[in-house]
Amino acid sequence: MSYANGTAEGHGLETATKAEGASSALVGSRTPLRHEEISRFLVVSRTNIAIEPIASVLFAIGLWQYGDIRRIGIWLALIWALAVLRLLLNLHIQRTDLAEERLAEWGFAVSAVTTLAGGLWASGLLFLWPVGTEPLANALGFFLVVPIMAVAGIVVVTVAVHVLAVLPYLLVTGIVAAICLLWQPTASSALPVTLPLMGLIVAIVMLAALGWWVNSLHARQAQLSKELDAAHEAAKAAHLTKSEFVANISHELRTPLNAINGFSEIIKDQAFGPIDTPQYLEYANDIYESGGRLLEVINDILELSNLETGKMSFAEEWVDVRAVVHSVIDAALARADEAGVTLQEIASDRPIFLLADRQLLKQILSNLVSNAVKFTPLGGEVTVEVKFGPTGDLMMIVNDNGIGMSPEDIATAQTPFGQADASLARRFEGTGLGIPLVKSLVELHGGTFRLQSDLSVGTRAIAKFPANSIQK
Repeated sequence: MSYANGTAEGHGLETATKAEGASSALVGSRTPLRHEEISRFLVVSRTNIAIEPIASVLFAIGLWQYGDIRRIGIWLALIWALAVLRLLLNLHIQRTDLAEERLAEWGFAVSAVTTLAGGLWASGLLFLWPVGTEPLANALGFFLVVPIMAVAGIVVVTVAVHVLAVLPYLLVTGIVAAICLLWQPTASSALPVTLPLMGLIVAIVMLAALGWWVNSLHARQAQLSKELDAAHEAAKAAHLTKSEFVANISHELRTPLNAINGFSEIIKDQAFGPIDTPQYLEYANDIYESGGRLLEVINDILELSNLETGKMSFAEEWVDVRAVVHSVIDAALARADEAGVTLQEIASDRPIFLLADRQLLKQILSNLVSNAVKFTPLGGEVTVEVKFGPTGDLMMIVNDNGIGMSPEDIATAQTPFGQADASLARRFEGTGLGIPLVKSLVELHGGTFRLQSDLSVGTRAIAKFPANSIQK
């Protein structure tokens, strides 16, 4: 049997508003998160390409009269050459399809040139250090540490989205800065003061920038959460309006349709006398059968809206499960015989009482049996089994050796209006509501429902009810 198309014999649908699941899309395995991290890093890396070149020009202008012009020119040329290389690399990445398997490679490449840029930037402590030993030159040299490391701290914050880029940048920049300071005779004498000061300055700049960044993220997150809540409420309101409209229109359709079915039944049964033209009887029978199918569809849709709006009536009582099974099988025997399908029962030899809604329980089993018969070919077999599970729960199992379905289609079959195979929709009439209805009604009773199926082998439908609802 295949439940890809469902059946028109059930009433209802699984209730759930899907908007709550939107936030779950933000959670994934480590690999997707790492890919997102690298993608974000590639984007923000474009923004900091200009930071160091522009700052290098400002530094050079401010210190050219105190430093070695040749060294300053070399440093400027290296900074700008590397900036052009980084720009070309980012432009190439922008034009390239960022397939997931290439993200790590591009991330490594950008991280490498960013780290190289950090080391080159820190080398400004060597290239820009004022020449001479006069107090002004020494003071300018020590104060040069502050803006050099401040700019490095800003770059660190911009690439902080990718930890594997931050660590090498910090390591290389710090080592190069320390070496450059040790290289300076005037700096080495004051190194015990210079290095802690440099670390303190970097920490202050980084913490301030990081605090601003975190606050902006929190503000953005709060805004997104507010927008999501508003969209969720709007979706719920629209969904409720739709369900109420469907319920109202279904009621309006059902009343005249009942009249059509009743009058067509009177005509086809010739209740008020014989009809001389057989073709009229045939037409009346067609009207009656078509009206019956249409009424089933309308009832399904009405049950759908009742479930979605929480208006489903539910009257619990102790129900004799064996009596329900007998009743359903007796009602389905004629249809099974017509289809050439053997229908049999495998039930417990002792009475079983379940705390349930009698009509809904019958509806659950009727849907499962109807689907099994519908999708089982001539000469096939359908069995209905009631037994206890290992934990004391009650299982109602419907087995068949019908056409079955693939594992991918099982999920579709449990989706409202799910049509796993369009060709089956034409061969087997149905709304696609039967199995979602069963699943919803079983869960309404506190139970679980699952399908097991193989193509061309058959299907096993299992409705399981909790042990605390059973009276043995």
